[in-house]
Amino acid sequence: SIIMKLTIKRAALLKILSLAYEAVPVKSTEPAFVNYLIDISNENIEILASDGNITIKGVIPTTSDDVINSVPGKIQVPAKYLLDIMRKLEGEVVTISLIETSMLNIADDRSNFNLNTVAGEEYPDIDMNADAGEELEINGEDFKHLYDSTAFAVAVKGPKEVYYGVNINATDDKLMFTATDSYRLARRKINVSGNHHISFTVPVKALQLISHYEKLDKVKIKIDSHKALFFVDDLIISTRLYSGDFPNIDRIIPQVTPYRLSVDSKNFINAIERVTIVSVEKQFIVRLLCENGHVEVSARSSSIGTSKEVLQNATFEGERFEINFNVQFVVDAIKALNTDRVSLAFAGESKAFLVQNGDPDNIQLITPIRSNSY
Repeated sequence: SIIMKLTIKRAALLKILSLAYEAVPVKSTEPAFVNYLIDISNENIEILASDGNITIKGVIPTTSDDVINSVPGKIQVPAKYLLDIMRKLEGEVVTISLIETSMLNIADDRSNFNLNTVAGEEYPDIDMNADAGEELEINGEDFKHLYDSTAFAVAVKGPKEVYYGVNINATDDKLMFTATDSYRLARRKINVSGNHHISFTVPVKALQLISHYEKLDKVKIKIDSHKALFFVDDLIISTRLYSGDFPNIDRIIPQVTPYRLSVDSKNFINAIERVTIVSVEKQFIVRLLCENGHVEVSARSSSIGTSKEVLQNATFEGERFEINFNVQFVVDAIKALNTDRVSLAFAGESKAFLVQNGDPDNIQLITPIRSNSY
């Protein structure tokens, strides 16, 4: 006897399965997390996947043109195998049906598979509601700009959990994304409508999933004390919040910068990448020397040799100045600013410096490196 059944256009189901699969962990101590939870009601077909921190739920209304017919039911099925089957099937329409209680049949007009299943009721209870808390809406293009300008600066190691995420702060009519690994910092602001007062930090992976969404039109965000929910089309992405206070970065942004270097973005990136050919250390360090009418970058390695290049089309204001920096940090910042020319604004030889493009709402801050190799 058939307990649950769904006949649907394969492309529609494959799309939802592919999007939800982003939340499936490679391995997990919770066996259920390698499964999809498929829940068919009279109103919706819901596909849910989770790693315990990030959960993605895709929803297809039963009234959709893609759904041919459905019989309600709830089941767990191995995510990897169901997704692989859907990708390989060639039929335009596919039927999945639960036969008795432990076997899911998947068939199109030529192929037939049976997958072992687990009762849907045994899947961990994941709350996908945020009834209290504030909510705000962002245009899809704005969301991508905010993400692209900041996400690269999150930490990949270190003890502070909050540095592994992006801080989202909405105050009055300004929305701000900020990321830092304590050596560099990236912040982007946009205007939003409404009178908001929220600040929370979420894993960068959750925002990455949204930014990679095709045809991102708008993103709605709801938060409560434990999680943030992002609504994109027929997807709901839930993520836990990182605990701990995000640093107050206004205190570390230099207000006075007596040394200013203006460079062509592409030329500068090419030059610093060329001179680091002789670097073998984990951190590619470049020394920048600026004086009136002369700007040069250099690198050295005790085992390989030295390199030096005079920068073309560079203008410098201020007294003679030298500083060492991590090449990757500067390249990332310039790419995030996305303009033909950028300025490097320095407060002093051992102080954090700004990479700027004239937009005060886009801040890129980098800590210099004290190097004994020069």
